[in-house]
Amino acid sequence: MNPLSLTSRRRGAVRSSAHRRAAWQARAAVVLHRRQLDRDLAEGEVPPGSLSHTLRARQLADPLARHRLARSLRRIVADAESGPAPLRSAVPVDRVAVRHWREPLLGLAEQLDVRTQTSVAASARILVLLRDGTGPLYNGHAEHSLSDSIWWIADAFRSCPPHDWRCPVVAKMDPTHAAWTCARCGAIAMSDDAAVRPDQFAGRPA
Repeated sequence: MNPLSLTSRRRGAVRSSAHRRAAWQARAAVVLHRRQLDRDLAEGEVPPGSLSHTLRARQLADPLARHRLARSLRRIVADAESGPAPLRSAVPVDRVAVRHWREPLLGLAEQLDVRTQTSVAASARILVLLRDGTGPLYNGHAEHSLSDSIWWIADAFRSCPPHDWRCPVVAKMDPTHAAWTCARCGAIAMSDDAAVRPDQFAGRPA
């Protein structure tokens, strides 16, 4: 057997093993630190080379995940428009504020449903809003108003061409997929062509 061929195979096995280990660690990090990852993505603070941030971004970009977020926003509005809810463990919404901002909230839900692609930052910002039990959805005396939060989310839906793609590649989730993130809006670009460079995505909508 050719010694060079054997060495090449060993190197390939080592790289494959290292990749599997890194991918497993990224999945574990998403489970353990999901909320912090979402806050980072909401602010566009994605450390270069972070597999866990890229994996979480791919989850948020999934159409089913976006539709679930849309349903959550509509449920918030429905809860605000219904009569006083019976005792339950969930934090009650600020019915006055939500009813006042009913149309913008439903508009955000519509954006999630109708867009074939959406900014990861927008989905992350909606999650931050929904989870904050002391925030403006639930607390009329929150530090930030509900209108501020709605504009914050809506701003992430705006297209950002040309994107400020972080270079080099943010992460390679597997041997056939590469991903980059926009430093301004948090959008994720993915390709199954390992030769594609981030500048080839410039100008595409988020």
